[in-house]
Amino acid sequence: MKDFRLLDAARKARDSAAAAATDLGRQASDKAESLKAKAADVKEQIAEQASEMTDGGLTKLNETMTEFNASLPVLREAGDTIDGVTIKLGMPPKIVANFSGGASVPEEKVDALLAEHAERKLTTLLVKSVYHATRLQSLVNLKGLRPTGVSVEIGLVPLVAVKFGPAPAGPRSEESEPASTPAALTPGTPGTGGAPS
Repeated sequence: MKDFRLLDAARKARDSAAAAATDLGRQASDKAESLKAKAADVKEQIAEQASEMTDGGLTKLNETMTEFNASLPVLREAGDTIDGVTIKLGMPPKIVANFSGGASVPEEKVDALLAEHAERKLTTLLVKSVYHATRLQSLVNLKGLRPTGVSVEIGLVPLVAVKFGPAPAGPRSEESEPASTPAALTPGTPGTGGAPS
């Protein structure tokens, strides 16, 4: 009899364990389904937000391109020659304008253009950036290199790059030697990470 009671107790324990395992399996399955549903909701919300950000970014890009196109005649008046434009489609989108050496224009004319177009932020940013970067470029002497242009990146934070390339091969003239030592790059100087003034 004892054996039957023990066997009966073992069966009850086994059935109870099986029922508990089945219940735990059902709870885990329910929890997994709940988590999948939440993940799908979060994924959908992220996709909606990314779409809104992209739409907003493209709208802002179009506005900036319109302003940029309107600034081109002023840049030409300031003696700047645009070589090309790169549009970077990211978060946020950016426009990179490349300029090469143009006509030398007196500082007074640049100041007059800036005063005339003071309400146009992008135009004044571009004119100031290219003008100051070109001046900086003329002060820097890099052995074996010559100034090749200026690049202005229009984005969340504007960036100005001063570019140098290989000097033409041939006999060196006295003109290629610097008149004085190169100017030190200081914070706040265009092209070194500082904002143009």
